[in-house]
Amino acid sequence: MNKFILGLLFSLDGVAIPSAFLIAYRLKFPGVALTDPYSILSLVATLVWMVAFCLYGVYRQRVGPLYIVDTLLVVIKGSTIACVQLMALSFLIPQLPESRSVIAYAFVLCLIATGSIRIALWKLEQFHWFRLRQHQKAIVVGGGDTEQMIIETLLHQPSYCIHYIGSISDQTPHQFRYRIEEHYQRLGPLSELMDHLDRHTPDIIYITDPSLDLPYDQLLRQYKNKLYILANTALFQHVPVQSRALDSLTFLRTHRVFNTPIQNAIKELLDRSLAIMLLILLTPLMLLIAIGIYLSSPGPVFFTQERLTQTMRPFMIIKFRTMGINAEADTGPVCVVGDDPRIFPFGALLRRLSLDELPQLFNIFVGDMSFVGPRPERPHFVNTYRKTSPNFTQRFHVKAGLTGWAQVNGRSYLTPRPDLKLHYDLYYIYNWSLLLDLKIILKTFLVVLKRESVH
Repeated sequence: MNKFILGLLFSLDGVAIPSAFLIAYRLKFPGVALTDPYSILSLVATLVWMVAFCLYGVYRQRVGPLYIVDTLLVVIKGSTIACVQLMALSFLIPQLPESRSVIAYAFVLCLIATGSIRIALWKLEQFHWFRLRQHQKAIVVGGGDTEQMIIETLLHQPSYCIHYIGSISDQTPHQFRYRIEEHYQRLGPLSELMDHLDRHTPDIIYITDPSLDLPYDQLLRQYKNKLYILANTALFQHVPVQSRALDSLTFLRTHRVFNTPIQNAIKELLDRSLAIMLLILLTPLMLLIAIGIYLSSPGPVFFTQERLTQTMRPFMIIKFRTMGINAEADTGPVCVVGDDPRIFPFGALLRRLSLDELPQLFNIFVGDMSFVGPRPERPHFVNTYRKTSPNFTQRFHVKAGLTGWAQVNGRSYLTPRPDLKLHYDLYYIYNWSLLLDLKIILKTFLVVLKRESVH
């Protein structure tokens, strides 16, 4: 973790925790002056809380996708343990007051305060000026899709504390990945590599392909502690790879990870239980949407279409209709891109808020879909994508989902990019866990609220 951030966290927690206990005292005893036992309690609580945070890894750096969710979850865990320990101490130490209400109020306030601090610092880390001053500087050497994947990771995961300052490659990409174009900076060609490295003095140098014709002897002399050379895994790009050492030799080991029958059963039970609860809770909203569609556009309220789910089994997906009747009569099967004239105004509002997806709760309840998984594709597009991406059918190892890892990393931007969609979908399949599902669902709410890349 960045030393500045770590020091700031310690300082802010050291102020927030005793403040939470003082506020809790005021809530329990309004208008009563603070007594010495409760002053001692706030100090003891601060010590207990911060020791628990240290022991349970709250101050440990977390990196990777949705790391802020991991951080908030471990804050809840550390605070819960600290609260239990403080209650135990209040029994064992007579000098400490035994007001469970004060401790309970303070527990809630501590969660809010310490969680808010981390969210604020998370937002701070995303500012360009902060990255420029506090993060390590990185240059990416070599082009291709791997170059963009590295840049995308650095841009969207500030938890790595690495600031992308530019690329050294022989050409600028013709097409950029999601939200990279505005940040991409080409410093120069590979023939001027050493000049640019000397000028920018990076802390990290990412080399996208070890087969590039580079002055490795000179690089190792000047930057041997800064080089990150990507293993050439082009042949295994759709299969998880781990490094394994055999004495002085290093191998890349491929492996496949699929859910066990028990994991599948737990996931399906949770899906169906949550779907029926949401259907009951959201029935009034769905009725209002149905009335809005009926008044806005002639035709049926619901739209059904054949899609493919696990094992490429066809099913009929249900959505609220957002287009006119027979929208593809003249065009045939096409992807919705940008301001599609076939979408009527109320339907456009439903799409912006993703409310047209609500009827898919029925698909989840009957077992055709899951809450999280690769988005269900139409047979026409699956047949098309298979020609350019032979591994595209690997997406069908799991059920189609209402949301997914691809949706929170690009949404409609990825619709015409099956290669990128496959990259995200396979990451989800090979790294599945209930916690990852929870992270994706939480991230989905944020993406919908920001209305990112909605068509």
